[in-house]
Amino acid sequence: MHFEFLPNEILIECFQYLNAPDIFHSFDQLNSRFSKLLRNIPLHLNFQRFKTNLFYEFCQIILSNPEIKQNIISLRLSNDGRCGQIKSFLSLISLNEFIHLRSLSFIDFNRHNTEQLLPILPFLSNLYYFSFTFADDKSLKIIPILFQFKIRILTIPTFNSYLRSIDKTMSGTSLTISEIHLLPLYKLLEYVPMLKYLQIKDFDDSDTEDDTSNLIHRNAVYLKTFIVDYSNVEFHIFEFLLKCFPNLKTFSIMNSDEIEMIDANRWQYLIESSLPYLHTFKFNFLDYSHTCYDEKVIKLQLFQTDFWTKQHQWYIDFEIDCFSAAVYTIPTIDDLLLILKKCSKLSMIKLDIINQKIYSWIQTNASMLNVYITFTRISGNDDDDDDD
Repeated sequence: MHFEFLPNEILIECFQYLNAPDIFHSFDQLNSRFSKLLRNIPLHLNFQRFKTNLFYEFCQIILSNPEIKQNIISLRLSNDGRCGQIKSFLSLISLNEFIHLRSLSFIDFNRHNTEQLLPILPFLSNLYYFSFTFADDKSLKIIPILFQFKIRILTIPTFNSYLRSIDKTMSGTSLTISEIHLLPLYKLLEYVPMLKYLQIKDFDDSDTEDDTSNLIHRNAVYLKTFIVDYSNVEFHIFEFLLKCFPNLKTFSIMNSDEIEMIDANRWQYLIESSLPYLHTFKFNFLDYSHTCYDEKVIKLQLFQTDFWTKQHQWYIDFEIDCFSAAVYTIPTIDDLLLILKKCSKLSMIKLDIINQKIYSWIQTNASMLNVYITFTRISGNDDDDDDD
């Protein structure tokens, strides 16, 4: 069957994965059916890394076909390498006519863009997701304003300033922050009491005033997922924070080079006493101390006791060389199976551990996959530890 003969329902589903300018460029002139269809479907509009001439070309399409405005449900604009794109778009097209807009993202947002956007925000009543990276500090003044709207998913550069300007809580359930210190983070929890997902890309402890002794304990009872991409924060700060998340199910911390984070017994006590629902724990801890090799081995092997491997099925490995050591979680069997399913065209893969689920998948896909196994464990179920 030719693509153009597919029913509208299938075409609409396919178009949800494509950028609106690409859809119009490819199908708008195909026939009258497609031209009508494209003006009556939800559209995703992403101008990031877009050539300037193509950007203005599609802006003219929107201006010539005003009905398109009410069909745009997501919009991404970028000043990165395209200086002035955000200002140009907001000047040419009335964003307050995007009545069904649910997702809005800005790259390298600046103070002039803030002045343009502030009068428009109250008209975007369906806005569900808002994200921006900033080009100058003055653009951050938009953050307190965002807390006045019913945005559920928010991505912001930082939260260290403008705290005093916030006078109400936010109904958001997901928050991603590029950089933050402890005290602003702790204050932030007061303003997003319904938060379920929190990601911090850089959790910085350079602020020497980050002291937990004078902070009143606050429970973020709805938080289920806490992810830290990089941290130089000491263990006692994480200890304090995690005790505020009693219902946490997923915790991930990567690329931490704080030596005291490598303390298996301390982690075990914290998890057993304060995190009863923790199901997934992923980490990568680095050690650049001058401790002797044998002492490092003893310390890192404590992450491979029954508490980690049997009780929680958190599989952990470590590496030691002359200048450093690392201890980190490795993928579970289900993680590996998911990776294999996504990479079905691989011609070679090396696995250290294999169980019945993966073995069955390999048998089914043996014609396209060669498997090199250094240590094999094949069993009828995930709990059988017998080696073959």
